[in-house]
Amino acid sequence: MTSPKSILKQLNPSNPIGLQSSSWLSRIQSKIYSTPLDDPNAAITLPRQELKRVTFSVSKLTSERIFYSGDDVPEEDSTQTDLKEATLADEDIKLDPSQELPKYYEKACRMREEPVLDRFLDVLRLNCFTRLTAVDLSNKVIDRHQAGPIADILMLQHCLTDLNLSNCALEDETIRVLLNSLLLSDTLPVLDLSSNPFKAKGFKYISIFISQSRALESLSLARCTPDRSSIQHLSQAIQLAPSLRHLDMDECGLKPQLLEVLSEGVRQSTSLSSLSLRNNRITHLGAVWIAAMLLTEEPIDIYWQSAEYTRRGLQRLDLTNNNFQHGLGPVAQALYNNQSLIHLSLKDCHIGPDGCSLLAEALLSNQYLQTLDLSGNPLGKGSDDGIQSLKTTLARNPRLVELNLADTTLGSSAAIALAEALPENSQLTRLDLSKNPLVTMAGVLALSVSIRMNDTLTFLDINIPPNDLDLAQLQNDIVAVCTRNMQRTFENNKPQTAKEDVESPEISCEPKVTCSSSTISSASSASSGLSHSIEEHPDVASFDYSKQHPSLPINYPLEDISLVDDLQL
Repeated sequence: MTSPKSILKQLNPSNPIGLQSSSWLSRIQSKIYSTPLDDPNAAITLPRQELKRVTFSVSKLTSERIFYSGDDVPEEDSTQTDLKEATLADEDIKLDPSQELPKYYEKACRMREEPVLDRFLDVLRLNCFTRLTAVDLSNKVIDRHQAGPIADILMLQHCLTDLNLSNCALEDETIRVLLNSLLLSDTLPVLDLSSNPFKAKGFKYISIFISQSRALESLSLARCTPDRSSIQHLSQAIQLAPSLRHLDMDECGLKPQLLEVLSEGVRQSTSLSSLSLRNNRITHLGAVWIAAMLLTEEPIDIYWQSAEYTRRGLQRLDLTNNNFQHGLGPVAQALYNNQSLIHLSLKDCHIGPDGCSLLAEALLSNQYLQTLDLSGNPLGKGSDDGIQSLKTTLARNPRLVELNLADTTLGSSAAIALAEALPENSQLTRLDLSKNPLVTMAGVLALSVSIRMNDTLTFLDINIPPNDLDLAQLQNDIVAVCTRNMQRTFENNKPQTAKEDVESPEISCEPKVTCSSSTISSASSASSGLSHSIEEHPDVASFDYSKQHPSLPINYPLEDISLVDDLQL
């Protein structure tokens, strides 16, 4: 019996990555660079036909008339009368383009003999005089029959950029109906399917949509519960996806076995750059597969790619609220030679001084990471060893721009250690030390003195107790230096900004520095601190499509509405 074919080429597993040898890395290599003989799902196909449905154009439908004689002619009921009047009106009167979508939806409901979903109709009416760019049906139950008329509208070519179907109790067949219509138009970039009870077939339909759509850029599957088969389909779809950039799988209960399957798709993806895995209770058992997602030093050839193909790799990874207390070693080691990741969030991951030291040592070699969020971790509990390692990193790392150490049990000794690194650092612009009440006068004084010898820091947040005039004065001194650095940065960017204004007068160019209001908020001692998670970052899942979808008059020919039968080809 021949072994099933793998989508990966057989590579020499002796040292394909070029990293330091270790037990966890050897296990990853043995999994990635070999094909299990007993795995029936080594090659998974995602046929488009499974998502397709038979469609019938309204313009080609005919009416069947029955002839009666004498007194046998039945009276025409009100439904037939309304339908006839609507048909005559459509034929004789040209509809106002601003009111077409609600009328089309109502007619689709009549033809399907389904009740109107008031929530969806209200959305269409509210956007009568503007382009329909966002539809939010979250927390509204949508069954298979109600999905039919909605699918008819989604099939039309319009400027929809955001569709929210979160917590709509969508079943597998319901999502198939909707995704087929979305794929026919293929213009939707942001889709939220979180908190829905999808089964294996539902995840397969979603995977087909991911692999086929050339418009989809952001997808949320948070709070869904995939099994191994579902993750296999998703992993394959991520590899094939031509446009998917951000995937949200928060609170999906991803066990190590599921992370193992998912990691292969993430590593091989040609488009995925942002991944959110919050609240998945990932421990040291799953950390090795998180590390596998970050191994990007040596490109892996996919069978349909040329030899010149190079993977992009993850640029943003959010691991908030997982448990890496004893499992951060593999992740830290993967960072040594990672060349793609620029934003890493390890907020509330139970990381102690030892884990902080591992990360700091990795960042001495990593030359690409720009933002690191370690807030909510006991970094200073019982020892300052981790902060001392971080001090060395800040003095040598040339790329780290933002560091969040809020609520990390730091004391004055840790603050002094960080202050000693500021004069030698020439890249850091944001440092958050808020919610560390153990930092007293000595720590704040050290920061206020050292920041005067730093020319790049434009945001330094630290809380002080109320009614302490001496600490308030020191904090005001820190704010003054941050403002000075901001002005210098603005002046350095001003010639380039002015040139851009001349070339593009319609575009407002802003300096790439922190807003002054953020710095001034430090003096109020009431700022909540910096939180740089993927969800709070506006540039992760929000995209500007105004240039891709210019403003055009809305005019949908009535013939384009299709009645869709749920027959499967």
